[in-house]
Amino acid sequence: MSAHKRISFNGDKYSEEWVKEAERRGLPNLKNTMTALHTLVNEKNVALFEKYGVFSRRELESRFEIFLEEYHRRIRIEGRLSWEMAATIILPALRNEYKQTVSALSRALDAKRTNGTAALQKLADKLGDALDSVVSDLDTLETALTSCHEDILAAMSRLRTSVDAAETLVNDRSWPLPKYREMLFIY
Repeated sequence: MSAHKRISFNGDKYSEEWVKEAERRGLPNLKNTMTALHTLVNEKNVALFEKYGVFSRRELESRFEIFLEEYHRRIRIEGRLSWEMAATIILPALRNEYKQTVSALSRALDAKRTNGTAALQKLADKLGDALDSVVSDLDTLETALTSCHEDILAAMSRLRTSVDAAETLVNDRSWPLPKYREMLFIY
């Protein structure tokens, strides 16, 4: 254990504490897959592998290319799945909630009701904004799926933010997936 204490860390490896601790220990803190994959063909690492006869430069470059191709393929699959889930599960639920809220507001106004209409109008506006945001982010992700993995990841992140915001607006019975609080706190 004492020989490896320099790399053992029992804390949260996603926290800022780990970033500082890794730096203090002189350890690399590779924040994403692409950065980690490129270390495979780093000159220092190639020299080490060749020195001990583990892999040749050509073998490392071949593995690097295969890993890159696999990574890109998986990101495209995740992006396509994200798009499909948002378009076929989330969007219909959001549209229905918006239609129900607008309909309730319309009925209240037709009945000359004033109590609650401001709240319904505010909710309808928020739902409309969320609907526009999700549709826009779906379009962005669809375009990104024909591009590089960085664009796909950025578009997926934007869509995730929009869907997370929409989740808080749609009532529990209408939301088609478990909500975060339902997954974190069992009722």
